[in-house]
Amino acid sequence: MELHNLKPIAGSNKSNTRLARGQGSGKGGTATRGTKGNQSRAGHKNKRKFEGGQTPIQMRLPKRGFNNHQRYQSYNAAEYVPVNVDDLQYFAEQLNTNVVDVNTLYQAGVIKKEQHYKVLADGEITKALEVTAYRFSEKAKQEIQAAGGNAYYFFKLSQIQGIVHKYHLKFVNPKTISTYFDYVKETDKIHVEAEGDLTLTFDLHVHKISAEAQAQVEAKGGKVTIL
Repeated sequence: MELHNLKPIAGSNKSNTRLARGQGSGKGGTATRGTKGNQSRAGHKNKRKFEGGQTPIQMRLPKRGFNNHQRYQSYNAAEYVPVNVDDLQYFAEQLNTNVVDVNTLYQAGVIKKEQHYKVLADGEITKALEVTAYRFSEKAKQEIQAAGGNAYYFFKLSQIQGIVHKYHLKFVNPKTISTYFDYVKETDKIHVEAEGDLTLTFDLHVHKISAEAQAQVEAKGGKVTIL
């Protein structure tokens, strides 16, 4: 045996893998090193309509039509301040009135101006009250009516205008409102107050309306009917 004849055993030495020599090499792309950033994390998922970080098309295009935002005032149940029927009677007696609405509860310090409330049935009511609220429990509404009072669902004129615009309506009545607001029944009473500027013409058939709201509807050529 001579030194210049020595060779390694067959298979013991392997040539280095050549990386990043193109896709045809089988080791192109990330060259066995994997991807970087969020795609290298477990649980990564591409968002629909993701456009690589640029402003996506749904944000670039103009928005038109019905906008169910602050102007139209659609609220989550968690945002309501609970007010019981016996509280209504107490505040009415304190303020010497039989009308309990947003202004009454604001004066009594129960709600802030922009807060919304739901009337619940805890306690007892014996006085006939004209109660306006954003929501009623069914039992509370029955107790108010059983005492000789009325329960009105509160709507702002901007809400009414919102459904008129979206559904191309010529008039709005309690049946119309019950169609688009599932918490209202066709037999429920509706109280409308003014908010913002009215831009559409439509007739309004409701049980109660503020003078300002009525003036806005009539100024646009609409007719107001008190049911």
